[in-house]
Amino acid sequence: LVSFLEFQAFESVLCRPDALYITAFQLFDTNGSGTITCDEFEEIIKHTTLHEQIPFNFGSEFLRLHFGGDKKREISYSEFTQLLHDFHEEHAIQAFQRYDRNRKGFISAIDFSNIMISVKSHLLSEEVKRNLVAVSIISFRKFVFSSYFF
Repeated sequence: LVSFLEFQAFESVLCRPDALYITAFQLFDTNGSGTITCDEFEEIIKHTTLHEQIPFNFGSEFLRLHFGGDKKREISYSEFTQLLHDFHEEHAIQAFQRYDRNRKGFISAIDFSNIMISVKSHLLSEEVKRNLVAVSIISFRKFVFSSYFF
């Protein structure tokens, strides 16, 4: 059950311009410490549909950059907002590398579409999503080069 005070507190959060980041921070801060650990970040990400579709490599340098070499550093809200922003870019890069099986710097238009819809769907309108494969094939002649993607 939610008390009226809790309801008011949550409603006040939703009125802020950074409401989505605050809500995400509270979701990732599973122990309520006011900071986020690498373990907390990994645990939440592992339960996302995105991770199920395109698994994120938690052993990459990306997490050491944000949480320290031993991944023991805890991050604040402002650091978390940067982490979340960078995470979407890193996940897209990892996805491209996963689809670039021959390591030639190219992926198919279908794979490009899958990455964009899985990793970057929040940036795409419904019309773009519906037409992404066709546009990719026309624009890139069936393949997408890595320099376009990064």
